[in-house]
Amino acid sequence: MTQTELSTCFTTYYKTLLHYTKSQLQQANKKLDEHIVLSECYIHLHKYKDDINDENTVLVYSKKFIRTNIGWYNSVINNETKKNKLYDSIEASSTLEASTTMYDSEWIETQFNQFYLTLNNYDKGLYRIYFERHKTTTPLIAEHLNISRSSAYNTLCECKNLEHQFKNYIKKQL
Repeated sequence: MTQTELSTCFTTYYKTLLHYTKSQLQQANKKLDEHIVLSECYIHLHKYKDDINDENTVLVYSKKFIRTNIGWYNSVINNETKKNKLYDSIEASSTLEASTTMYDSEWIETQFNQFYLTLNNYDKGLYRIYFERHKTTTPLIAEHLNISRSSAYNTLCECKNLEHQFKNYIKKQL
């Protein structure tokens, strides 16, 4: 099948494939953009255009690609989505870092102290462990508090939640 024929056929069945993609996303409980899925599908079809003979094959290949790539954890679509989420979080944290570097270390120290005053006693203990004593991994917390690793993991999650609260506190101050 030529490039033009493939494009025409894909355009003809776009609404059908869009509906199929939405239903597959809903069944898999995935929150992906269906247009991105179809774009990746078209790119995939383009790679195999020599194997495609008719419109029915286009539909079969498309539906198989959509179904498998939505379901597979390490598929092209899911990997791109994970990368985009990672880039978004890195971009957000680098924006925060850039905005905090505008201020001197005294200002940041003051913000840490003011944030510390807003915490309850339990969170103050987490603050001291995570920020002051630099126990930032599960094994370090487990050893420091003499608790199991699973409990240390839960404590680490609470510490990271505290870190997110601090970042939000800083954003409000800016």
